[in-house]
Amino acid sequence: MAVVCNAAAGFADWDGRTLCVRLDDVVRFSLSAVGLISGLESVDSWTDRISETLEADILKMQSFGFDCTGIRFGVSFHSGSELEGLCRSISVDVR
Repeated sequence: MAVVCNAAAGFADWDGRTLCVRLDDVVRFSLSAVGLISGLESVDSWTDRISETLEADILKMQSFGFDCTGIRFGVSFHSGSELEGLCRSISVDVR
């Protein structure tokens, strides 16, 4: 995803810059999206916490033998959209 980092997110080095964020080998994710966006989205917060519902889904997948190791991520966007999940790695290209 390509986003602009909001100053309120607390990442001074990325403030106002365009980021290309790549989530590799996504195991599970959930997206609640607001569809009325024009232009680039901005990130308001990024955390390693996920919802109890998604955590329960991951535990269920583990019980079926899926490898659910990786990085948990929760992203809130300025529009109100939210993305959360579990992936193997995250890379960020600052433009």
